[in-house]
Amino acid sequence: MPQFIVFLIPQCSLDKLMEFMKGPDFPTGAIVEGKQGGIRTAFEKGRGKVVVRSKTEIIHEKNMNKIIVSEIPYEVNKAELVRKLDEIRFNKSVDGIIEVRDESDRNGLSIVIDLKKDVDVQNTLNYFFKNTDLQKIIIIIWLLSKIKDLYVWGGLKLFLMAIFSIKSK
Repeated sequence: MPQFIVFLIPQCSLDKLMEFMKGPDFPTGAIVEGKQGGIRTAFEKGRGKVVVRSKTEIIHEKNMNKIIVSEIPYEVNKAELVRKLDEIRFNKSVDGIIEVRDESDRNGLSIVIDLKKDVDVQNTLNYFFKNTDLQKIIIIIWLLSKIKDLYVWGGLKLFLMAIFSIKSK
């Protein structure tokens, strides 16, 4: 079966392969932005970069607004992120932040940012994306094993052909 797959991969278009492999899957979740840009470049050339953004929810209540972060980018230290968010509140870099707290438990991650009612929540969230690790750029490099004493990197097709040819031996 793998020899059949190795035969089909060179004839398959990158768009067809991308229907089955949407992009990287990170263990901490979060949202991968720029699927047509960074991921496509990485799949084509073997190198690229993607923006990974925290999964957030904005809640409007009677007397305040809340930003709830439920997933963070891969390799972001949650305690350090909460400290940085609270530092922004303490230094008053953004007006209107009432409190930052970590409400994570065994059911999952939850960082809650309470804001005054009159604060523009989307602008505040954009500030956090720009100035904290709520948003990160991840570099993708597809490094393949030795091929005739050379280390080679290449796109998705070359990577899949190398993997399936190794498995079939």
